[in-house]
Amino acid sequence: MVANINRSSRLFFLISAPHQDLQPMQISWTQRQSSPNIVFSYRRVILCAVVCCQSSISAEESRLSWPFRNGPGLNSQVVASDAEDLPVEFDEQSGKNIKWKTSLEGLGHSTPVVGAGQLWLTAATEDGTQQFVYCLDADTGSVRHHKLVFENEDPEPLGQNVNTYASPSCALQDDAVFVHFGSYGTARLNAETAEIVWQRRDIECRHFRGPGSSPVIFQNLLILTFDGIDRQFLTALDTRSGKTVWKTKRSTDYGDLDTDGNPKREGDLRKAYSTPGFVEVNGRTQVVSVGSRGAYGYDVLTGKEIWGIRHGDFNAAAPPAFYNDMAILHSGSGGRNLFGVQVNETTKGDVTESHVRWNRTKGNPSLSAPILVENRVYMITSKGVASCVAADTGEEIWKDRIGGTHVASPVSANGLIYFCSEEGDTTVIRANDEFEIVAKNRLAEGMRASPAAANGRLYLRTFGQVYCIENAVRHDKPGTWVQLFNGKDLTGWTPKIRYSRPGENYGNTFRVEDGLMKVRYDRYKDFGERFGHLFYAKEFSHYRFRVEYRFVDEQCPGGPGWAIRNSGVMIHGQKPETMAKDQDFPVSIEVQLLAGNGRDPRTTSNLCTPGTNVVMDGNLKKQHCIKSSSETLHLDQWVTAEIEVRGNQVIKHILDGKVVLEYTEPQLDERDDSARKLIVDGKLALHGGTISLQSESHPCDFRKVEIMVLEE
Repeated sequence: MVANINRSSRLFFLISAPHQDLQPMQISWTQRQSSPNIVFSYRRVILCAVVCCQSSISAEESRLSWPFRNGPGLNSQVVASDAEDLPVEFDEQSGKNIKWKTSLEGLGHSTPVVGAGQLWLTAATEDGTQQFVYCLDADTGSVRHHKLVFENEDPEPLGQNVNTYASPSCALQDDAVFVHFGSYGTARLNAETAEIVWQRRDIECRHFRGPGSSPVIFQNLLILTFDGIDRQFLTALDTRSGKTVWKTKRSTDYGDLDTDGNPKREGDLRKAYSTPGFVEVNGRTQVVSVGSRGAYGYDVLTGKEIWGIRHGDFNAAAPPAFYNDMAILHSGSGGRNLFGVQVNETTKGDVTESHVRWNRTKGNPSLSAPILVENRVYMITSKGVASCVAADTGEEIWKDRIGGTHVASPVSANGLIYFCSEEGDTTVIRANDEFEIVAKNRLAEGMRASPAAANGRLYLRTFGQVYCIENAVRHDKPGTWVQLFNGKDLTGWTPKIRYSRPGENYGNTFRVEDGLMKVRYDRYKDFGERFGHLFYAKEFSHYRFRVEYRFVDEQCPGGPGWAIRNSGVMIHGQKPETMAKDQDFPVSIEVQLLAGNGRDPRTTSNLCTPGTNVVMDGNLKKQHCIKSSSETLHLDQWVTAEIEVRGNQVIKHILDGKVVLEYTEPQLDERDDSARKLIVDGKLALHGGTISLQSESHPCDFRKVEIMVLEE
């Protein structure tokens, strides 16, 4: 039997820095899925300040926010810090939320990559004789660099009008930009000057219809994919020197030989355009790559093939996605199948017959990549039919028409998905189990390049322009109460539940029903120490925060005794994407929310300090919890808790207008492993950070979650 594979987008944070050996970076986090034998690693490409938001929230412009074609996680997900205030509506004719646009010379479909206040993208002449790199200022759109990288005497004609000679996207490290034009050449550029540090023009492959696979980075390996009509292989280059570390040929039996023993159609059925992803199994990272007629997992450090699966299709273009212990793969043109393939310690050799959990054979895209959001896969066909399927079974949940022609892959932020068409429309839908168009936006020309996002801005590359889309009015005006919960859904909020990825709402723990934000455990068999936190997208420093809450029903089975009628508001917190997958609580200051049992005294609005310390009465307090002076408030009673936060100066817990606890100088605790990773240059002081609401095993409701930003 021949299986048919599908493509998908995937979650994996890669990072790199110029280390001497292939060692994991310190600024990384590993997150375990529900299977104990499989680990998904997320490492971000960043500058040194990326995880120091607790000590300062001013490092946004120095981060590498969108370092690869499909984002920092290789999954087309916009992380919370970049998603805050991301526009939903814009319009070119009226100028609504159009911050700037910059005209480009030449053609190209490479997605802008964004880091350190700059956008990098490639372009080429229509005939491919010249290939360029652009560097734009992220704030103004002004051209910082427009550099000719390669000249080609006689490029092979593309033979169609979809691709270009500049379709692979760049990849970023903190001090380097990697440009890639397939077999026409690969180069490392200085991130400041755009000067070439090294280049490789000796990696041969006949693309036939032009290059399309984008580079990715693991530690100090630049991983390139070549699926041409004559040669098909993956290779890893040393990011520092450009030298080949390994090269692995595809082991695929293409089954396309004619009676003379030559590939039919010159080998056209062997080409592909996909970008790989990464998954960690039993402590070893694999690079997962979909090619024509097959998909494979390779050891990332050696290139050794570990497993493979056969399918009957070609022109694979989408990266893999990963859900629990599954790789979700798209096979490309032909059958256009979408597969769920089990990837764990048993996945070895040819697993076509043994490890395919599900196979969706109809209604899948041809070029636009599916995107995984929580436990759902969303996608759109080239003719504009969108659909949503269950990630665990492949079962279709809904299908509806958006319209337009779609090659660009979608991105997701704040519970929304952005689809961009060749006609210039960006359709925004809600990521849920019912089809809902939130907004439809129009630019003057269309796009095949996928969107990028950074620092609350959406960057769109059309056929001849780059647009920066930014909300003209931000919502942090001092002195005004602003609702953080819209009463309808979790837009603007990101769950991080222990043992799950940021954004994965395990068991639908956090939900909205009857206008309330609810914490529920009806889909849990046992709590299993799955402590959860729902993070608001924006970080704050000086503010008043107010929330109404109540406890209901019975505690989840398996919940710890101390967590009965127990929740909390975490302030000055770390970002969800910086938490280890098995980390129970974010490094933060916790305003503990409790309720009594109807008989015994129990204060609320207490203080707990996961990974932190505070000062009270001039003394550094290192104990984990400190009681407030509040009265006991019992089960089912709605309670209004308020917090006044003045950066690193003073924090007050307030109930019914009365201050029940006050302290100063919140700071990181050097004794805590998670906190130590956030200390930069020995500075412990916390001046701001995230706000999150807890799930600690007892069902509770929240309503009227609001904030007032204060003058500093």
